[in-house]
Amino acid sequence: MNMPLKVLLTNDDGLYSHGLRSLWRELKEVSEVSVVVPEQPRSATGKSLTLHKPLRLNKTHVGGLGTAYIVSGSPGDAIQMAFHKVLSRLPDVVASGLNPGDNTTIDTLLTSGTVAAAIEASLLGVPSVAFSMKIPHDYFVRESEYVQLFDKAAKIAAGIVKWVGNKGLPAGVDLLNVNFPMVITKDTEIHVTKLARMKFENYVIERRDPQGKLYYWLGGTVTVNIEKGTDLYSLEIERAISLTPIKLDMTAPIDKEYFSQMFSSLNIRGTIFEDRNE
Repeated sequence: MNMPLKVLLTNDDGLYSHGLRSLWRELKEVSEVSVVVPEQPRSATGKSLTLHKPLRLNKTHVGGLGTAYIVSGSPGDAIQMAFHKVLSRLPDVVASGLNPGDNTTIDTLLTSGTVAAAIEASLLGVPSVAFSMKIPHDYFVRESEYVQLFDKAAKIAAGIVKWVGNKGLPAGVDLLNVNFPMVITKDTEIHVTKLARMKFENYVIERRDPQGKLYYWLGGTVTVNIEKGTDLYSLEIERAISLTPIKLDMTAPIDKEYFSQMFSSLNIRGTIFEDRNE
């Protein structure tokens, strides 16, 4: 008798995220779901872990869905606590999301709490998928309509999770980063993409507080230079679902001549491991 697919669901927005609950409902139909999330929103925390203070782990029940665990830390902490203190065995797959707001480009990937949870699980040996959805910050609708947006994406996301849980990931791929457009129809396509470099052209606003002291506010506008075939192009221009395979080994090809000359200039004998280029 085959054991049911075991899924760990997490996010970086906490238990009250509409995206999390939409995905939870869908995953319950195809798998055994465990939910472990940060106790409060932890967006843009990257792959941080709490090492300087204690963590708290609390169990709660969500009506109509089931039991969830809440961790007083980061998305990475939630993964560590799930693997070491909550689950009786490793999950078959980890799903992180659905995040309200897309997580496209290398720049965003390295800061996203949603993606960080998937990265943490991948480093611990479990195939993982991060799910996000493009929703403008100034987009306001009735709550029921807002939930419906996530429900459509969640159906597709649950199918991807089921596939990865049963089939694994391709050789050399550590996780998938999936970004949904806000509007999904029967004609919406899914594109396998590469990461764009940056989403925003950043700026820093300088202001003064009521006491006259300077403070700064970071911001950014979406870049106009978007390369075709990237996650950002598929999402912003083609209004498609972007699916990007991610490899965590970020070692670049090694230029032997460059580093040989560097070692010589330093008068230090060095070794270049050629297998890094393979």
